[in-house]
Amino acid sequence: MKILKGFMMAWGMFCSIPCPYKKWDEGCRKQMLLMLPFIGLIIGAIWYGCWELMELAHFHIALEAAVMVVIPLLLSGAIHADGFMDVCDAIFSHRDLQERQRILKDSHTGAFAIISLMICMLLMFGGMWSFLDMATPLIMSAVVMIPVMTRCASVICILQAEPLDLSQYYREDWHPDNKGTAAEVSIMFILFIIYAGISMLACHAITPLFFTAIPLFSFIIAYIAGVAARHDLRGMNGDISGFMITVGEAAGILIGGISSAWF
Repeated sequence: MKILKGFMMAWGMFCSIPCPYKKWDEGCRKQMLLMLPFIGLIIGAIWYGCWELMELAHFHIALEAAVMVVIPLLLSGAIHADGFMDVCDAIFSHRDLQERQRILKDSHTGAFAIISLMICMLLMFGGMWSFLDMATPLIMSAVVMIPVMTRCASVICILQAEPLDLSQYYREDWHPDNKGTAAEVSIMFILFIIYAGISMLACHAITPLFFTAIPLFSFIIAYIAGVAARHDLRGMNGDISGFMITVGEAAGILIGGISSAWF
């Protein structure tokens, strides 16, 4: 029952699709985090389905690329992009730690945030256009797992790192011994292992290696971005989680666009 409550809490908080059952239970907070990758799976499946529909409707590739960049932003309610902007504002200010943390909590949008988001969206658009130029249904199925793996990386960082003051993950009794257990962290890896195994069994060609590597690359880059951000800001919060997810999704799209011409 806690898992189901956690899933519904994750749905209501991290997805803009209306949730049929909204009820907050503080005791299910950890289950909510563990269900975050499954919200990513829903977003990824819709992301892929929209591409199939646009292919059937014979959309121009430029319009397809633009829509594909916007879809995960809309499905998440832009909550992760907001976190990305806040973290960029704080880190790129190059101020002392106390001021960086203050900027992170500030609701106002600074120049660094806007510039960073513009650069990110432009790179994602160019990468998606290149990705779509060589896309087949098998290759494009990689986008289903990109939101899953970026959220896996995010949950691992949340479970491992000390939360910042005023973070939604903050607890006065937090201690390194209260970090996520090995079993909880391992759940985040199991999804990728299952996906990789299925993809390898599905085909014997090089293509499965390609579309398996894209989500893995997203996971690695998202995790590195999270470690770097929490080191710079001396803690973890929801904004850093959103920063990780946004950077990881951009990285997955870019590596897909760069490498799609090789296969």
